[in-house]
Amino acid sequence: MKYALLILLAALFLFPLYWMATLSVQTRVQVLKVPPDMYPRTVTLSNYATLLRGYPMAQWTGNTLIIVAATTVASVTISALAGYAFAAFHFPGKEAIFWVFLSALMVTRYALFVPAFVVLSKLHLVGIPAVILSCLFSPIGIYLFRSYLAASVPTSYAESARMDGAGELRILREIMAPLCAPVLAAMVVFKAVETLQDYIWQMLVLNRPEWYTLIVGLTRAAFQARDGEGRMPNYSVEAAAGMMMLLPLVVIFALTSRYFIKGIGEGGLKG
Repeated sequence: MKYALLILLAALFLFPLYWMATLSVQTRVQVLKVPPDMYPRTVTLSNYATLLRGYPMAQWTGNTLIIVAATTVASVTISALAGYAFAAFHFPGKEAIFWVFLSALMVTRYALFVPAFVVLSKLHLVGIPAVILSCLFSPIGIYLFRSYLAASVPTSYAESARMDGAGELRILREIMAPLCAPVLAAMVVFKAVETLQDYIWQMLVLNRPEWYTLIVGLTRAAFQARDGEGRMPNYSVEAAAGMMMLLPLVVIFALTSRYFIKGIGEGGLKG
């Protein structure tokens, strides 16, 4: 009974994905059929071909990879350094500074879009640099690293390394980072997914076609697939664009899930 309920819930959650995939391989006439077919009687890839031939997908993919890689590496590195500093060192005002950083979680990011855009515009950084710079600071990342290091990693490890003459960066890189495998894996996945889904900010600052990422470019392509003044949506092309936007998330999951699970099982010490 329990497994039947789990299978039912999984089917309910996966049905929208199945339906979008089904629409993406049907013609426009098939999509508008009433009642709709629950499975495609004929399969066509013309909707994907329309997007691949009509738009610079290679350039959009390259921009996306650059932004995701830069923001993920930089944000995880900054979060690890800050979390290690808060967990390993004692300095005046440490707790106050930490809670100031953490209070940033209570401010919605959308409230900062206008002032951030104005500042970056005056600095002539609108474009890909604006997307990268806006994602560097991660309060939740600092909190996760600090909490994990303080609760699960014995301080004797770092003290022994210092007695052997190791510097703080070496301790963080060779001792703390392997022990923080679960947090590192989680932060990489969360930050990459967050960057891939950051449509509103990217739409605001990537205002040239050569700067578009996949989510911005494919969204605009889906709107352009409508007839005339947008009165007749081309649902099949829009579904194909949605599937192509979903592809990077599937790739990230396929590449990182094994390491994420392994890190949770073996990467940390229980305090």
